[in-house]
Amino acid sequence: MSRTRIYYRALLTQEHVDSWNAKVYKSFHPYTPGDWIDLWYKQGSRNKDQYSLTVGDAIFSADALNAFHELAGKYEAGQRWDPRDEMRVSELAGLCAFETAAAAYEYGSDGPYDSLYVTFDGIYLCPAPEDGGVVAEVIRPLSSPLTGDVFKKRNDLK
Repeated sequence: MSRTRIYYRALLTQEHVDSWNAKVYKSFHPYTPGDWIDLWYKQGSRNKDQYSLTVGDAIFSADALNAFHELAGKYEAGQRWDPRDEMRVSELAGLCAFETAAAAYEYGSDGPYDSLYVTFDGIYLCPAPEDGGVVAEVIRPLSSPLTGDVFKKRNDLK
């Protein structure tokens, strides 16, 4: 059994905040897994058992694989997917986060929005697309969304 540890996440959008508050702990990155594309279009496989949830360094959710099988028939090989469909098939198995409060704060404070921040107890799953980030399964939330100032103070950040 994997050991849990504390992770930190920047909530960059209202959608992130709403998902956190609803206890929906998944991240999405608009990317259709290439291995799935190859199996479907090049090899003609429709057998879900041949599709791995681990693609490269990422671990996708079972919901993403089910969405891929539901949606792939709408598209020709090489055709650009609708962004809403691509988002459904890019659901990761956990939540993108950082191993340090400082990294989460830096990531969240680098954008045009006033990000909120959360802390959770989780289990490492795989690297995240964000530089230095991870994807972790949330085991237990340790905070509600905090403003940047409160997050900095609670974590002794400058």
